[in-house]
Amino acid sequence: MSGDRVEGGAQEIGGKVESGLGNLTGDAKTKVEGAVNELGGRAQAAYGSAKEAGSDAMDKLQDTVNYLRERVESLTGSLGERAGNLGGQVSDTSREAMRTMEEQIHENPFAALLVAAGLGYVLGFLTTRR
Repeated sequence: MSGDRVEGGAQEIGGKVESGLGNLTGDAKTKVEGAVNELGGRAQAAYGSAKEAGSDAMDKLQDTVNYLRERVESLTGSLGERAGNLGGQVSDTSREAMRTMEEQIHENPFAALLVAAGLGYVLGFLTTRR
């Protein structure tokens, strides 16, 4: 409970007491001053309530922002890990393919030479053809 709500409530009660005293004694000035204090107390208490509600809303908004920030950081971390894993897998696969190709060239050098010559012929034919 905020200080404004407490002070406003106390002022409102004091105003009611003062207004009641003015009624009992027949003093119009005391009665009016009591009514004014009562209304002032209500206004201050209402202000305190609104301030608390705004504070609660800001706290909830801050909590939501923090939750979303944590989720985004978690997701980007996960995506970074996945990308790193995929990059490692691609690298491993390409190394394995190169090793296999080198083994095939060493095991069958004549066939590798024929393949290279055939590719050279096709590329030459494609680039000079108009």
